[in-house]
Amino acid sequence: MTKKPTGVLNNIFMGTICDTKEDVAGEVTALKLAVALIFKRMTKDAQEEILIEMRQLKTKELNKVADELAQFKSK
Repeated sequence: MTKKPTGVLNNIFMGTICDTKEDVAGEVTALKLAVALIFKRMTKDAQEEILIEMRQLKTKELNKVADELAQFKSK
């Protein structure tokens, strides 16, 4: 069954505060948490596939994020 969109979002504005390193760190942390919450809602199979795809790129940064996302895996 295909889900249909429930509506359209118009005139969206999203900004960042990047005056200091701490501002950037806060923005990145918030974004990572948002992604983790979306990841948590995915099926177990989809979660596994995402983690495998991230790790296949073999970069230190993506491996770290994959490890962090693994905390949110469905059991």
